[in-house]
Amino acid sequence: LDQPRQTIWETHQAQLQQLWQEPLAFVAPNGESMLQFQKRIQVFWQKLIAQHHHKHNKQQIANNHLLIITHAGVMRLLISELLEIPHKKSLSIQLNHACYLTWKLYDDHAISLLELFNPPNNSAK
Repeated sequence: LDQPRQTIWETHQAQLQQLWQEPLAFVAPNGESMLQFQKRIQVFWQKLIAQHHHKHNKQQIANNHLLIITHAGVMRLLISELLEIPHKKSLSIQLNHACYLTWKLYDDHAISLLELFNPPNNSAK
């Protein structure tokens, strides 16, 4: 894990070239491609929203909330999906440790981003 960049480049040159040439299709050993990751998150999100709306309609709860704790990769994919922007654009959004997003989901499945809270990045010292 703590190898100099030169050693990593020499050891994994073919894989790194594949990553740079086709980042969305690249699959690391024992990993998944960005496209596979994106599909997995899309399926998760659709199931979650369907379950949430079903539960909300069944129980008729006025203020129904969901809390999802995840990492920045998933947050970026959700940002790009829900705001309908290219994933590459979401990479320019700074997401510090312990940031959170607040979304409003409407009964017609429309979604709006209400808040992005980004605490100070203390690791940049």
